[in-house]
Amino acid sequence: MPSILNEFINKNDALKIKLLTTLLENKQNTYELRNLTNQFKVSDYLMRESLEALNSDINVLFGDDWMVLKRGIIYQKMTLTRYHVYRLSQYFFDLSPLKLLLDQRLISGSIPNYTFMQSEFGWSTSYFFIQKNTLSELIDLDSPEAVISAAFVIYDHYDAKPKFDHYILSASQAVSQFLVDKSYINTHGADKKRLLIAIFLNEITHNPDNCRNIMQHEDKHIHVDDGLPDDICQRLGIPLNNMVLSHLISALNIFDLLEISAPISFTDYAQPIVDRLAAVIMPRLSHSKLNCTPEDAEKISHAMACYCLKFTTTNHWALLSQDNISTNYFQDIYPSIYYLIESFLQSINYPKEIVPPTYLNAAILNMVDCKN
Repeated sequence: MPSILNEFINKNDALKIKLLTTLLENKQNTYELRNLTNQFKVSDYLMRESLEALNSDINVLFGDDWMVLKRGIIYQKMTLTRYHVYRLSQYFFDLSPLKLLLDQRLISGSIPNYTFMQSEFGWSTSYFFIQKNTLSELIDLDSPEAVISAAFVIYDHYDAKPKFDHYILSASQAVSQFLVDKSYINTHGADKKRLLIAIFLNEITHNPDNCRNIMQHEDKHIHVDDGLPDDICQRLGIPLNNMVLSHLISALNIFDLLEISAPISFTDYAQPIVDRLAAVIMPRLSHSKLNCTPEDAEKISHAMACYCLKFTTTNHWALLSQDNISTNYFQDIYPSIYYLIESFLQSINYPKEIVPPTYLNAAILNMVDCKN
């Protein structure tokens, strides 16, 4: 599956990003146009067009021309860095029609019709349906969990914020502070946590019909004794109980934003799974070449079991950020840990698959992080 993030920048802009990244890696002051066209396997015309467009984009963002193209040679007039690539990615994302459509889906709770997009943004009917179908193929727009998690991954990656109203922004700030006060989260990476909280609150506020399961049923895995503050619940129109908070805590947990010592417990469904996974992992960890003390083995095996539990969810809280992960580096640097964990996963996934094949590398990397 191609990364969902790549789809939010159109092909021409994506080519410009790849082009700039390549030039940065080579660290030269001049480049031959012919070499770039051969490397990217595009026409001379397309390469010239891309370079001129990139030069224009850089001028818009930074106020200076980047290069001059003379007789097939590219001469750089300013030194570019990874920061410039980052800013350009944000710029291209902000221009993306898919981003605009996702903004509207978040704000209204549903995809607007073509007449709205035509009157507000000048979209033709055919262009609207092309963008709508593309977005629908990337995200299950009828699933609150899919929308919340995908939106979080996308906006976090591009360091952008959906256009929420003041009420959602103030409510997310209040909930964030509540979670800090209750020791569910800490203040490290506050903006990232507040983004997920805001997207979550926005979805249950603007799409209550599809979010009925979130508002009426406790999370399958995580139980919490607390509920969201009464004033927040009353303003959002959600039940005064712990159900919504348990789903929010689950979302924070999926994206590793929850405090390790957060006051949560596992449900009657989840606790046996954690116990079984830990029972499989701990003996192997204790008898491995890692020289773990019994206390360390118990602690690490429990952390690994809790992480694997995330993959047993049936509502797919995304894990979209874990696409295209390579473990080659860790195989070379930590071979004993890597192969030990790989053997854990074979045992964990028998007789019932816990970690889907798509996410095996993600699980391995997180388990290596647990050990370190």
